[in-house]
Amino acid sequence: MTTRDSSDSMWQVMASLAESIDGASEAELQDALGVTPDGMGELAEETRSLLSGAVSAFRKRQLASARRDYERSVTAYRTTLKRGVAGATERMRRILGEVLNSNPDLRPALTAQFRDFETMSDKDIEGAFRQLVALGVIEDESDSLDPSEEDQR
Repeated sequence: MTTRDSSDSMWQVMASLAESIDGASEAELQDALGVTPDGMGELAEETRSLLSGAVSAFRKRQLASARRDYERSVTAYRTTLKRGVAGATERMRRILGEVLNSNPDLRPALTAQFRDFETMSDKDIEGAFRQLVALGVIEDESDSLDPSEEDQR
């Protein structure tokens, strides 16, 4: 039996039970439940408490499930972002190298600031790249720094 079949069967049982209760008199219900007229209020409160607890437990499970889904989504996003930034930085490093090779006059200015182009950190590469873009030495390619685009070339 699948989960859906089980769920359908459960709803059929509950509908039949509700129908039989709806058609019963108060005296029949008291007799079937073994409750005195004074105990009906207590039974109603117990039933309310039981149903409220079931609803609360269901909401907590749904919240926990949503939280797990959220955490997985954030982790996947951060992983994708890290991969994209790392690829973009490598592309910036390559572009900077090409610019420095084609414009040897820029190398002393850049290496004076960072000592050695080969050992520049990713942040330094990004900063130098942005500065050269701002100066107009490099055409702004920030939209095309997605490393997956390079695979398509």
